[in-house]
Amino acid sequence: MISIKNTVEYLRSFGIKVTKSRVAVLAYLTEQMKPVSLSQLQEGVGFGINRITLYRILQDFEGKKIIRIFYGLDGQKFIEAKTDIHNNKASISHDKHSDKHLHFQCRECDEVICLEEVRINGLPDGYEIFTDKTMLMGSCDRCK
Repeated sequence: MISIKNTVEYLRSFGIKVTKSRVAVLAYLTEQMKPVSLSQLQEGVGFGINRITLYRILQDFEGKKIIRIFYGLDGQKFIEAKTDIHNNKASISHDKHSDKHLHFQCRECDEVICLEEVRINGLPDGYEIFTDKTMLMGSCDRCK
């Protein structure tokens, strides 16, 4: 369980106004330790945040690089925290994930996971991939 105190402190460290909704969204995303869909986020927050407010919160968080937003196979929006808020430490890490990593979505169960260790080789000299929003598709180990 994520400490509310650390979540509030974390938001303040970015100069973000602290509200019940912002704290709830960030705490939920950080607890998940994986990308979640927009509908999962709305359900998981546990109280009614209207869609417009949620979009504004996500836009603010993405602008401060607290979260990453990317799209799944069917255009579904996924959100993941780029932070790690520790409940028993005053220090807060601003980088849970590397900024550039791939995501994998299972075409059977729709599970989305981060692929931190996957690297793409063989690009021509001078080319760089910005993989923070890249999604690979296939079958996960449970579904294949």
